Amino acid sequence: MSENPEGATPQTSGEGTGGGETPKKGRSCGLVTWILILIIGLIVAALIVHNAHVQQQKALQEKAMRHSVRQSQLSQVGEGIAKAAQLLKQGDLGGALDALEAQSNVLSALGKEAASSGDVEDANDIMRRKTAVSAVLDAVRQKQQELQAFAEQQMASLATDFPKVRQALEAVPAASEAPAQPETQEAAPSQTGTAQPAPGAAAVPAQPAPTSPQQTPVVPGP
Repeated sequence: MSENPEGATPQTSGEGTGGGETPKKGRSCGLVTWILILIIGLIVAALIVHNAHVQQQKALQEKAMRHSVRQSQLSQVGEGIAKAAQLLKQGDLGGALDALEAQSNVLSALGKEAASSGDVEDANDIMRRKTAVSAVLDAVRQKQQELQAFAEQQMASLATDFPKVRQALEAVPAASEAPAQPETQEAAPSQTGTAQPAPGAAAVPAQPAPTSPQQTPVVPGP
């Protein structure tokens, strides 16, 4: 008689089959989790890169706008310098220097604004132009002072024949700059028409007006 009845399934085979399916399900769940984490990480990284790109494009647009505004302002400065050149051509040296100095101040302000905005290239370009304008101003003013001294020397050579020339050159300050002196008021004539005695003259006492002699009344006789 056989120990194992027919149709009986060995338990060992059933236990081995059930134990082999559990590790496969665990490995598949872990793989899906890692795939989901990787996808989420890629999405987050893509969003970060996209935002950074958007911010960079916005910063470039703002920088380009500031550059365009500065170019317009530099064009106006060029017109001001051209006006200074016209004044110089017309012989107005003082007006030309004043106009050139005004444009130099504008360039200085533009350079500071560009530097504070972080636009290094624009700041360097503007300060280079400002340095060139300042160099021209300094050179012309130095020559102007030399010309002033030369003209005074040449004018002083005429003092031998015209003595008043030296007095004019040495006069400091000018008559127009001297403080105004108060004018002396003349004595107004009296409203009564009486003549006022001259200063230093002896006072003459007033003589009384002569009176007419009294007449003796005539008494009629009896």
